[in-house]
Amino acid sequence: MARAPTQQQIWDEEHRAPKVLPQMDSVEVSSGVHLFYEWLARKQKFKDFTGIEMGCGKGRNSIWLAEQGIHMNAFDFSEFAIHEAKARAQKIGITEKVNFLVHDATLLWEFPDDAFDVGIDYFASTDIETFAGRTRARDEFRRVIKPGGLLLVYTLSTDDQFQREMWRVHLD
Repeated sequence: MARAPTQQQIWDEEHRAPKVLPQMDSVEVSSGVHLFYEWLARKQKFKDFTGIEMGCGKGRNSIWLAEQGIHMNAFDFSEFAIHEAKARAQKIGITEKVNFLVHDATLLWEFPDDAFDVGIDYFASTDIETFAGRTRARDEFRRVIKPGGLLLVYTLSTDDQFQREMWRVHLD
């Protein structure tokens, strides 16, 4: 009997050949991250500003934020996506401003406490299958973001059919 693919295998395949989410191949910053940055820019100066992105995929948001002057660390559990993110950063010459690594958001993050000014969760927590996993990711964000730091969580609306179906499946 064949085993069902793991969430990591599913995402690796989707990053290799997007079928469900073709926007995952985009190199353009997500609109919500762009708006968040514009809001931040009105409030903050970015000298020595640091950020972390959970579930960064191929890195489009972290790369763009690094281009704006925020020193970014970003991770995803898809090895294929991180390989592509590193290649994209190298192609435009910003590897010193953005660090990509393969990591599972539901495990302890390998960053010190209070390390980052901002955090980005752009739909990543939506795809964490378990309550315990989402709780761990939330707690890790709280641990690694500096006091007074900011977290952008971009997620689905409770009116979204996909989100309702996820809740139905995972809460039943």
